[in-house]
Order: sequence, then structure tokens, then C-alpha cells
Amino acid sequence: MAKQLYDYWFVQFDFPNEEGKPYKSNGGEMVWNEVLKREIPKDWEVLSFGDLFNIGNGKNIPNSSGTIPAYGGNGIIKYVDKSNYDSCFIVGRVGANCGSLHYSPTKCWVSDNAISVVPKNLNEIAYLLFSLKLYDLSKNKGGSSQPLVTHKGLECLAFPYSVKFVSKFCNIANKLLNLYFENINSLLSLTKQRNELLPLLMNGQVSVNSDLSVYKKLRRGKSPP
Repeated sequence: MAKQLYDYWFVQFDFPNEEGKPYKSNGGEMVWNEVLKREIPKDWEVLSFGDLFNIGNGKNIPNSSGTIPAYGGNGIIKYVDKSNYDSCFIVGRVGANCGSLHYSPTKCWVSDNAISVVPKNLNEIAYLLFSLKLYDLSKNKGGSSQPLVTHKGLECLAFPYSVKFVSKFCNIANKLLNLYFENINSLLSLTKQRNELLPLLMNGQVSVNSDLSVYKKLRRGKSPP
């Protein structure tokens, strides 16, 4: 639903006009924008990548275990005990996964196989997410030996923008995204627990009918009685 609304408002430009009707479909005035090479609504502006995001590089993943997701070029690869970002988009930097896009709404670790893209305004997160997804980021790559997404490749991106309609859109879509990410985080947590519990079941350290406190003690590094 949020993606569909984004497409209506920021791709087709059929956001509600003063009469509540779709803007472009009802003759709303459009003007040519040389940066985007397309028409955008009159009184809208075009913002650069740097207007909306700060960009940075990842670092080597710590050799530790914890509850904080560590992202490689194509998503979470392990969980560690420290973070290097509070919340950010993660773009695959090199190889087959270059240009892949992920978002961590919570603290995370971004590895050196990825680029961090930090929103300057978290209240606009839904608009920023779908705006980035609109691009095929793998096309913004360089390098001769293997595909490589660079800062320069991302910084050339530009986005149609209206303070009024970005705010209205995010008031609706941010709530839906928050619910989505809560569900995803719950699923990831359950998957992590399953992966930790299965080896214990297979080697007989716990049984299906055993008390879960045994599993909890093992997670804390204690041996069962």
C-alpha cells in the first residue's frame, strides 16, 4: 500500500490537488526539469543525494557475537556486540551484490563490503526508502575488474521533492513501515533462536520436551545441571 501510494504521488504525480482530485490526471501544471530529464509539478523542486543523505563506508566486522545485525553486501550475515551506525540504508558495494539495498531501523554494523547511506531526516524515511528503490543502484557502478558502487555514483542521484506532500506521505507510510520492520525484526529474532537451538536438539543437549530454561542457560554460557 505504501509503495502504491508513493508511485501515485511521486512517480505519476497524481497526489490530491486542492479539490482532492489526482493532480496530473486533472490537468495540473507540469514543468520540464533538466536534472531529472522529465516533467515535474510546478512549484516542486529537485533535491540532490547530498541534500537528503550522508554517505560513508563500512568497516571490518568485529569478531564477536551478540544481538546487533551486521550487514554485508546483501543483507545480514551475522550478529555482533557493537554497532557503527544507529540507523541507515545499506548499499552493496562490490561484486555480484553491488547495488543491493537494505535498511536497518535500529543499531547495526555495516561491513566494508557495503556503503552506509544515512538519512538526514528520519521523519522522511518512507519517502527516502522508496525514492532509493526507484533507482537500479547497480547501474551506478564503476571499476574495471569487478562491479563497484562508489560514492560518486550515488551522489549523482536526484529526487523530485515537495515539503508538503513528502510530509503528508510520510505521516501515512511511516506507520506502515514501522509495523513492517517490527514484524521483520521479530522474524529475524525467531530465526536466530531457531538456528541456535537446532544444534542443541541434534546433539542431545536439550530435548523437545525439556524446559526452555536449559536453552536460556546455554545461551548465557552456563551448562545444564
